[in-house]
Amino acid sequence: MKLVGTATTAEAAIALYVKTWANITVIDLELPNSAAIAAIRRILLANSNAKLIGLTTHERDTSRPEASAAGLTAILAKDRIEEQLVALIRNRIQPRP
Repeated sequence: MKLVGTATTAEAAIALYVKTWANITVIDLELPNSAAIAAIRRILLANSNAKLIGLTTHERDTSRPEASAAGLTAILAKDRIEEQLVALIRNRIQPRP
């Protein structure tokens, strides 16, 4: 497993994805102005097979349904990153060959 980059804005995340074609992309659902949802849609327009994990602070985040509908592969609460992110990547999401 290798981290290929980080981004602090939706536009930067989209550009990084297009540049790297990462096997798995982790995106913060709390980007301002619903930018995360737009980024998810744009990444999936670039590659409909992209694997995206959304991170949220709250288990009951109101953006979860919209993010799921936009095409997220999985959603994970930020307080569970340490215990679940690597397992989620290794066990639930199969990287593209």
